[in-house]
Amino acid sequence: AEEANTWKLLHCLYADSIQEHPESLKNVITEGTLSQQTLVSTLFRSNSELRLLQLLVDWLESTAAYQDKATKTSAPVIGNNIHWSNTLHQLLIGNSLFNKDKNKAMVTCIDPDAPMRQKKTIHSDDQKDDSDLCKRMFTEVRCGKFKEAVSLCLSAGQAWRGAVLQGWILLHYLPREDNISPLEISGNPSRDLWKWCALGIANNVSENTHYRATVGILSGHLASTLLACQGNWEDLIWAHLKVQIESRVDNFLREHHATAEANTTAPDVLELLQSELQVEELSLQKVFNAVKALMDGKQESHYQTCQRHLMLGHVRAIMQESLEWLDSAEERFIRFLAHLILVLRLMGKDPQHDIGDKVMEKYVSQLIDRLVNGSVECPELIAYYTSTVP
Repeated sequence: AEEANTWKLLHCLYADSIQEHPESLKNVITEGTLSQQTLVSTLFRSNSELRLLQLLVDWLESTAAYQDKATKTSAPVIGNNIHWSNTLHQLLIGNSLFNKDKNKAMVTCIDPDAPMRQKKTIHSDDQKDDSDLCKRMFTEVRCGKFKEAVSLCLSAGQAWRGAVLQGWILLHYLPREDNISPLEISGNPSRDLWKWCALGIANNVSENTHYRATVGILSGHLASTLLACQGNWEDLIWAHLKVQIESRVDNFLREHHATAEANTTAPDVLELLQSELQVEELSLQKVFNAVKALMDGKQESHYQTCQRHLMLGHVRAIMQESLEWLDSAEERFIRFLAHLILVLRLMGKDPQHDIGDKVMEKYVSQLIDRLVNGSVECPELIAYYTSTVP
């Protein structure tokens, strides 16, 4: 899986590098009725650094989605039009003969705020269902499946959670047939206000960890998201990059407050939000440094090291690392390195040809050894790889 992920990353980076992104931000901001979504879409097209961050997030989400589909280890979420059905059942039977073991610590209302307001609990089975739902909801968002996460909440009878998630969506004006038709919108006109409220959920230690993480990543709150990442390298990078993107988008929208009619946030709300949500702008290198500090001493795999260098554009560093790996890496990884070098050469990105030649020599030696042992399926390919060595 790691090798496949590395090839996907290389493909994403190369595909973006050969595309033209000519649109200038100045040409669009002359209009006075731009929605938030239009502004942000233009920002991504014109800002190569931000586009790279989003490209990496998309890659991390696609690889997570593939992994999730391949494993499917999480508990299934049972569809139910009624939330907390076990708690509701207990409340309905009340003091009847069938409810001798009445739990006085259980809520007496069924609204979503009841547990917090009454400082009581819901039925233990409902608590487990809630935990499974929140974990699956975070997984869907982690896999880039935002709509599926919302649908999951609705199917579980917890529409309020789906509504909370949708507060993150940027405001956009839907196309009109003519100027007389009423203006229709999608997204959240009060996105900053939602974000300030979402911080309350993200910071609430009594809330489910995965629910806090889901709301936290959408609102740009890193600390709450890290709780659900559990020291996983890919998850940690994803969380940091998502927060960086969210922060830069927010700053951009505030800078162009007068340009988008959608920006109607009251000054006092904006002041509260900025005081409670302060995100330091980090370079990609600093993001990796921060992730390394959170890895609890765990080392990157060779593939992850290659991925990091590719993200940073440090092809020369891959070559230097290759020299150290040649004598210790397993045969499968040497094969990967050889093909990576061939692809980089085709892309014109092999700055140290001599090191690349050593890797190719090592791989050819492997193939010859396997040929002697009779374990090479296509011996004629040895001639091709040999031709790449001077």
